[in-house]
Amino acid sequence: MKLKSTCLSALVLAAIGTAAAQQPSVIVTIENTSPYNGSFLTPVWVGFHDGQFDTYNGGTLASSLPRPNSVAIERLAEDGNTGPITEDFAALQINGVSGIPDIDVQDTNGVQGTIRSNGPIPPIGPSQVVSRLFEISPVEGKATYFSYASMIIPSNDAFSSNGNPRAHRIFDENGNFDGRPFYILGSEVDDAGTEANDELPQNTAFFGQQTPNTGAPGEGLISGPGGHPGLNNPIPGVNILGTSRFMDADFEQDNYNLARVKFTFLDKAAPVLFTSDIDAQFEVPRPVVDGNPSGSAFFFLDDDGES
Repeated sequence: MKLKSTCLSALVLAAIGTAAAQQPSVIVTIENTSPYNGSFLTPVWVGFHDGQFDTYNGGTLASSLPRPNSVAIERLAEDGNTGPITEDFAALQINGVSGIPDIDVQDTNGVQGTIRSNGPIPPIGPSQVVSRLFEISPVEGKATYFSYASMIIPSNDAFSSNGNPRAHRIFDENGNFDGRPFYILGSEVDDAGTEANDELPQNTAFFGQQTPNTGAPGEGLISGPGGHPGLNNPIPGVNILGTSRFMDADFEQDNYNLARVKFTFLDKAAPVLFTSDIDAQFEVPRPVVDGNPSGSAFFFLDDDGES
C-alpha cells in the first residue's frame, strides 16, 4: 500500500522549517481522537504566555474575559472565529501590537497562532493530525505557559479551552523545556452560554448554518470548567446525533477523548529525532484495503539544521 498523505507530512515540514530557526522552537501537534463519526475541532488558537492570559472563568459572562466586553469567546464558541481572541492576546501579551492570524507573533511576553487542518476544510476531523512550529524564547518566565481554544462542531456554542491559564507549563523557572502531552476530554467541553442549544440546522455551525452569529441568544453564563449539557437526543434527519455523519459526536458520553495535544522541543544546537506511526486510518483519501497495514517512520534532523 502506498500512503499518499499521512500525519508525517506536518512533522516533515516542521523539521524542514527549523533550518531557518535561530532560537529554540516548539512544535505543537494536535490529533483529533474522537470516533470516526464524531466531533470536529475548528482551527485551534494557541498561545504561549507568562501565565497571566486568562481565556474565561466558569459561571461568568463570556464577555468578561480575556478583556472586559470581549467578543472573543462568543465568536470562537459560536463560529470558530479565532480573530477576536488573537486580538485580545496581542493587546494583553504583545504590547498592543495587532495580532495577525496564521503568522506567529513574537515579543517579550507571548507567541500565538492558529493551527488549521491540512485538508480541504479548515476544521480538524476525526483521526486528523496537524502540527505547527513556534519560535519561543522563555526569558524571565515569559512565554512559558500554554493555552488553547477551539469550538466543538457541530454544536451551537460548545467550546474547549483551559480556563486556568497556568494549567499547561511548557518551560520551568530555569527555562528548561517541560512540555507534557495532555488529552482534551469530552467531559471538559464548556457551553459559552451565548446561544441556545436548539441544534436547528440553520443555527448550528457545520450542520446547516449559513452565516455567523445567527442563533437564538442563550442564558449568558459559561458553564465551565466542563458542564456542557451535551447534545440533544437523536431525531433522525433533524438534529446532530440524528444525522449519520455525527452519530458518535456526543462528547458527554463516558471516556470520550476529543483530542491529544503534544509538544516537541527543537534546539538547533542539538540533533533531533522524529518518530511517527504509519497507519491506514491516516491516509487521505481513506483506502479500501484488507486488514490494517501499518508501519513506523524515523526522521533525524542533523545538528547543522540543514539536513
